[in-house]
Amino acid sequence: MRGKNLIESLTLGVTGSSASYKAAKLVSLLSPWAKVNVILTPAAEKFVKKPLFWRPGVECYTESDWWQSKFLHLELKNVDAFVIAPCTVNTAMKLTTGIADNLLLATAVAFAGKIEKQEIYNPIYCALAANPNMLEAPMVKKRLKLQDGVAIKFIDSLTGKLACGDVGRGRMIEPEELAPFLLMNVNVNFGNLKEIKNYRVIVSGGATKAYIDSVRFITNSASGELARLLALAFAKAGFETVLVTTSRPLGLVKSVLVDTAKEMLSVVKNEWLGARNSQKNVIYVSSAAISDFTPKRYSKKIRKSEVEFPFKLELYPEVDVLKELFSIKGKKDFIVGFSLLDSIDSEALNVAKQKMRSKGMDLVVANIVSNMGAGEKKSYVAKLLFAENELEFYGEKLEFAPFLVNLLISKLFC
Repeated sequence: MRGKNLIESLTLGVTGSSASYKAAKLVSLLSPWAKVNVILTPAAEKFVKKPLFWRPGVECYTESDWWQSKFLHLELKNVDAFVIAPCTVNTAMKLTTGIADNLLLATAVAFAGKIEKQEIYNPIYCALAANPNMLEAPMVKKRLKLQDGVAIKFIDSLTGKLACGDVGRGRMIEPEELAPFLLMNVNVNFGNLKEIKNYRVIVSGGATKAYIDSVRFITNSASGELARLLALAFAKAGFETVLVTTSRPLGLVKSVLVDTAKEMLSVVKNEWLGARNSQKNVIYVSSAAISDFTPKRYSKKIRKSEVEFPFKLELYPEVDVLKELFSIKGKKDFIVGFSLLDSIDSEALNVAKQKMRSKGMDLVVANIVSNMGAGEKKSYVAKLLFAENELEFYGEKLEFAPFLVNLLISKLFC
């Protein structure tokens, strides 16, 4: 099963900012997957020009094109997704009041009206980029907070050194993270969006470490990329999402870095209990490659001169994270586990099903060792096992994340 898990078309608005050059990188990441329309504002043209965006499957428009085709804004609204990146304070403030005094704003307002009629959750995404003093101005904060929701979703900027020399919040989110987020096609309407707000999603990912001594450890080759993609897909669907990972964190999603299985268990448990205190249910997606074994721990670095060879490691069972979390699972909580197999045959699937029953999982994703590793275009094959039925997935890793999110939305809320 595959389905339409990725969008097919997108309009990208580029405003005048020192981050405008990032839009070219964003287009290069989006265009292999979807048709992209680029709209440059007059201010954006002071930073970047049309030829920068020329590539197959990409059309670039400026203000002068609007005057040659007076209904151009109505044509460019007919896309699966809309994003403004970078989005300046000026454009953000105008958009929140419905001002449509250039091609980009007119197209954005028309897109918002189209989505409202369809009653689906598909906001205009605005990746903010501005000086922190501008973002913290009272009139800006109030207006952005008031309008941040169904029609417009502001993607907060990152903290760092800015082009003006200041240090603070204001850097546009990186294209490498924004592109997969935008490409994912999630099926959310205004009705199940209300149900979604009652859930916190916790996604764990990456390879844990089991320390032998102060510097050496046992681990595996899991990259944590699938967990990042899953966290982005849940966030795009409107879920409050937390990524607990041993790997690279996200800027779009709350991320907590951990190192060992015990640390992962502690953080996930705290997030779970925090959700319960906030009257929220939990969806836990355990895609982390947690070590099965932990060695006898030496208090200091083992020196070659101090041991006899062959040197033997004593291995003990590592803490079973899923089993521990099953003890705090509520009636409406949902656990998705992963089972890594050498092959997906009947014998291996029986092992996965037994794992599902013994650890209280509602769904287990049986995948194969060759799925491991980085790359959004990397092929991904899996069998999804529920208590009552099975589904197959074949496609690419980027497609699997929205596929799983859409499956859970239909399972829980439809």
